[in-house]
Formats: sequence, structure tokens, C-alpha cells
Amino acid sequence: MVFFPTSSKSAPYLLKANHPLGGPKAKFFKSVLGFDPSNFEALARRIAFDAGKATVTQLTQHGQKYEQFISITGATGRVIEVPFIWIKNNDGVVRLVTAIPNTP
Repeated sequence: MVFFPTSSKSAPYLLKANHPLGGPKAKFFKSVLGFDPSNFEALARRIAFDAGKATVTQLTQHGQKYEQFISITGATGRVIEVPFIWIKNNDGVVRLVTAIPNTP
């Protein structure tokens, strides 16, 4: 398993409400699961790549992309399956690309 590092550049992207692309995702994580920049580490601990549960989606010039549904228990206590996109770079390093929550 590969855990999502709290220092990742995706952290502000996923939880920054005024981000042009991540804004709707930030609103989802805040309103549905209760996560915002102040408790990002709690969300990050729940996000881990598991090759046994991930589905290969695409081969790109940068590496192999995967989709993995991860059951996230929010700070609110609510449990939601959230799809995450990962890439295994050509050098073998796995990193989180984005989340695709079903935004309200």
C-alpha cells in the first residue's frame, strides 16, 4: 500500500474552496465529510493506494493510471465511497492525481 503524503501538492487542491478546479471537491469534502485544510491530515491518513483494489484505466507517456474507490469515514461520521485517480510513474513511484467525488 502507498499512503497519500500530507505534503502532497494535491492537499491544497482537494481542500481549497477557491481553487478553480478543486473548489467543488473542497466543498464536497467539507460539506459531506467534514474535512477542510485544518484537518487535512485526518483525510490523508484514509487515502492509500492498494494495487489489489485499484483498476487499471489508462497507459500514458508518464505511466499507468488507476482508479480506486476508497471508503472514507468523514469527520462527520458519514461513510462515502470516493473514487481516486492514481498514477504509477515510469520510475515506479505511485502518486495521487486527484479525487472525483460525486459533488453536491
